[in-house]
Amino acid sequence: MVAATTAGSAALDAYRAACPVHVLYGSETGNAEEISRTIHAALSDHGLTPGVLSPMKAYATAGFAPTGMPATPPGEAPPPRPLYVLVTSTTGDGDPPENVRPFLRYLRRKDLPAGALGGVRYALLGLGDTNYENFCAAGKRVDGALRKLGAVRLGPRADADDAVGLEAVVEPFIASLYPLLVEAVAAAAAAAGVGASSVVTDEATVLAAVASNAAASAATAGVTAGGADPVAAQANGASPAAEAAIGRAPTAVAAAVTTAVASAAAATPTAADAAAATPAAADAAAATPAAADVAAATLTAADAAAAPALDAEMADLIAAVAAAELADPAAAAAVPPLLSPRAVVEHLPPGDATPVAPASAVLTPAVEADTVFLATLTAATRLTDDVEGDDSVKRVWHLELTPTGEGAAAASAAAYHPGDAFGVVTANRDEDVVTVLKRLAGDLSGDEVVRLVTPPDVGVAAGAPPTVAPVVGGAVTVPTTVRRLLAERVDLGGVLKKSALRALAEHCGDDAATRRRLLFLSSRAGKAAYRRTITDAGRGLTRLLAEVAPSCAPPLDTVLDVLPPLPPRWYSAASAPAVDGAVLHVALSVVTTADGRRGLASGSLDALASALSARGDDPPPLLRLVRRTADAQDDTPGGVPRFRPPTDLSVPLVMVGPGTGVAPFRGFLRARRAAVEAARAAAATAGRSPPAVGDAWLFFGCRHEARDYLYREELESYVADGTLAQLVVAFSRDGGGAPVTGAAADGTSAPPPARNYVQAQLRAHGASVAALLTDSDMARVYVCGDGAGMAAGVHDALVEVLTVHGGEAIGGTDGAAAVVAGWAKTGRYVRDIWYWGGGSEEE
Repeated sequence: MVAATTAGSAALDAYRAACPVHVLYGSETGNAEEISRTIHAALSDHGLTPGVLSPMKAYATAGFAPTGMPATPPGEAPPPRPLYVLVTSTTGDGDPPENVRPFLRYLRRKDLPAGALGGVRYALLGLGDTNYENFCAAGKRVDGALRKLGAVRLGPRADADDAVGLEAVVEPFIASLYPLLVEAVAAAAAAAGVGASSVVTDEATVLAAVASNAAASAATAGVTAGGADPVAAQANGASPAAEAAIGRAPTAVAAAVTTAVASAAAATPTAADAAAATPAAADAAAATPAAADVAAATLTAADAAAAPALDAEMADLIAAVAAAELADPAAAAAVPPLLSPRAVVEHLPPGDATPVAPASAVLTPAVEADTVFLATLTAATRLTDDVEGDDSVKRVWHLELTPTGEGAAAASAAAYHPGDAFGVVTANRDEDVVTVLKRLAGDLSGDEVVRLVTPPDVGVAAGAPPTVAPVVGGAVTVPTTVRRLLAERVDLGGVLKKSALRALAEHCGDDAATRRRLLFLSSRAGKAAYRRTITDAGRGLTRLLAEVAPSCAPPLDTVLDVLPPLPPRWYSAASAPAVDGAVLHVALSVVTTADGRRGLASGSLDALASALSARGDDPPPLLRLVRRTADAQDDTPGGVPRFRPPTDLSVPLVMVGPGTGVAPFRGFLRARRAAVEAARAAAATAGRSPPAVGDAWLFFGCRHEARDYLYREELESYVADGTLAQLVVAFSRDGGGAPVTGAAADGTSAPPPARNYVQAQLRAHGASVAALLTDSDMARVYVCGDGAGMAAGVHDALVEVLTVHGGEAIGGTDGAAAVVAGWAKTGRYVRDIWYWGGGSEEE
């Protein structure tokens, strides 16, 4: 095991103090940033020196030089190399967040020499969702690029899956991280000749020791580090006794917690021992409530039964978390720490002449300023025969957005491809803003003018880099009103994270029961209740204040700090630059949420479209749009083509897009028609034979032929002029659906069921589809739409079609599944799918 002798401990401590741990994150919805803040906040508790905490785009402030790690001047001892903790989410189909892309561009620089990052040691946590094809792709890309340049990863990369709950991997990763970093510092010190001579310096031995210590630490926290696989949670309670208390009567809970606290106290050093170890520990011991205070604060059985509770389990366990939190610092670790604020609110005096942020400014940190451009809504056409109050048909608009030439990304507004998506900057509902305003501490009206400033105590030492990169860059450094900050900066309806509940618990006044309820929901022991009460219920701040914490009155600083940023809503382009120029087309489905209200973006755009249709020539409304940066438009990791049509017109393709999932395929077909016409004209001019054009099939689905057959006339025109070889339509509520071209369904398949979906039509045309996809090694399949039902059904149908009609070479169902998986890896099977309620996908 890596260790320093007593004689060298002072030198090791000095080396550790000079060896910062930088925490860099890539985040769009706030998950990776919150995890990074939590990691950074606890570094000093483990004897580590906190370094920079910032997005990965600020990599230069964390020690990365243009040519790699800075060289040591001749004759000088090399300074301690920083350690890095990297946390990144993945967006879309394997895309890195915007604030990661500059770092990836740096890592891909051709002038970086081999081994340029040989001095870098890092731990990496990726966040993703296995519902999407390229799971945790951003983390894998960063990891691969670093290792290619000689960086050394400390321990296995952890990939957390939002589909089953990020905490299952995140919590054990964090638990094992700190001992891993401590050991890495000791190993680096030994390699530099600092500390005891008995320190092991062989890297393989060091990493083995690090893994061993990390596993031991994780076991102490109730988790297991999973070797090369993502770490997995083993238990979630603060202690076995507290965990076992779930479901018991309040009196049994109190007894279990008493046993747990007593066990923890017996295994914990006394205050005197702690004081002898570190001065900080002595201060902590002095601040720990006495046993009498704990007893007085612990709920009795009657109190717990009478406390306002969300359910029986909550009433039973409030006593457990209250006792654990108050009695022992080790038990208190089950509750997330209070994080230092990223920014504070500065109130400007009434009448201050400082200009406020213009209406075109984007205030949400979920959007990078250099990706924004402005556009006007210039056309709106209703595509559906929908009736207010009738949910059988959703309202869908065809919208046309014309860029104004303003905004940082205006120059590239027309440089998109069919299949690309763009974001619409949105705002919270007025009624939700009013609700939160009424609950804020300080009796704010909303019209006060404020600005966000970086807290004064963000440095680790004089002359040291800031630990928190300013998060108030861009327009939010310009003064604006409280009302507008609440409307546009944070997501008032976004699901609250545990750290938010922990912070809100401090603002419940004298209502101890509500405070304990929020603490419980934020704790490890409250995992099940948190998932049921917050995650599954989709509770954001407005509902929490109304339904769970009626006494909570947080200050504006806290609300702006703990809520997730308000993300843009993403929509596929239904247009093609070759035909439509810079004008963007979108098929907008108006979403109705579980509480009966319209979606934030779709509801707002619905109102604007209705008003535009009614008022005619009045000035069109202005929208703020978001475009992915140029490098994000390139191929996905490994060179796999994105969701774009093939440039080679001879490539056969099958497109599956029910509902508004047809939008990108409209763009595909507009571009394909123009390309075919141009190629034929060029061939005729040159006296050549017309170009070969592969067959293109489109499977479209809707509920009713007469009410929501989107773009019907245009789609049928593509069949008439040969742009489409087949248009197959499934009407799920009419019980029918047939190919428009008149080609009969394959007789070998069973007839479509009464409720007819696109996957049924794929099976009905199985022999033709299989022949199209297997006769050419370039044929592609594109799927767009709902990822939960439709996309899974289409995937199964593809496997079945190949199994039945692909011939003996396919090798049955397992062989067919392997073929489809191979197509996905090579870009022959590409999906653009979204999950309702996901927040970051098309509404």
